[in-house]
Amino acid sequence: MQFEGAKLDGVVEIQVSYEKGSAVVDFDSSTVSVEAISETINSTGYKVTNYELTIIKTALS
Repeated sequence: MQFEGAKLDGVVEIQVSYEKGSAVVDFDSSTVSVEAISETINSTGYKVTNYELTIIKTALS
């Protein structure tokens, strides 16, 4: 799953916990959508059943 998600432009980092059955995806929302990430994960045989979106804004210098 990490490899497939990393192929998407805009995905910065993926942290997967198989023990917890969860993943944390750091991505640029101006480049890739939550739906595209979900579809990519679902195409690997894993299923996104729900997600929590946390928005972190960073200032550009």
